[in-house]
Amino acid sequence: MFFNVTTEHNLENPQRNPPLSRQSLLRRLAAVLAIAAALGVFLVLR
Repeated sequence: MFFNVTTEHNLENPQRNPPLSRQSLLRRLAAVLAIAAALGVFLVLR
C-alpha cells in the first residue's frame, strides 16, 4: 500500500518528483552503507 500511495502522490505532484527522487537516492545510499557496515561487522566477528 505504501508504494501505491507514493506513486499516486508523485503522479499528483509532478513538480515534487526531483526532491523525492533525491531523498529516495539518499535513503538507498544510507541503506547500502548500513548493509555494508553490517556485513563488515559480521565478517570481523566471524
